[in-house]
Amino acid sequence: MVTDDSQKLLDLPFDRDNISHLVQQNILGMGQIKLYVVKAKVDLFAFYFARNALEASTHHSRLFYQKATSIVDGERLLYKYMYLVDIDKQMMLIDYRKELLQFPAYLGHAKANDHKLYRLDQQQKGMNQVV
Repeated sequence: MVTDDSQKLLDLPFDRDNISHLVQQNILGMGQIKLYVVKAKVDLFAFYFARNALEASTHHSRLFYQKATSIVDGERLLYKYMYLVDIDKQMMLIDYRKELLQFPAYLGHAKANDHKLYRLDQQQKGMNQVV
């Protein structure tokens, strides 16, 4: 129960084989979703959460009918604060990933060295400012 003393955990037997099996299965899918950045134009980039670069590329092509020519691992950007224009919220992308339920997920487009993400797959305020 939630109100139980956490010291009870110390009394549980440690089963290394069972724990190794659970880690291998990765039921919670920890570490499977990564941030990828697709170069859409010279100074415009699309952000995606996906399992791999191919999944991000396919999702980009499906949304924008545009072949992804350059895809980079964006993990270093997970802890940067970004302003998500469509939901009018500033947050770290690592926290935003926790709110999403389906992957791959399109986050938005941003200009180079800009910390504002604009959704270009739908009509949103400020969309014309980024293109």
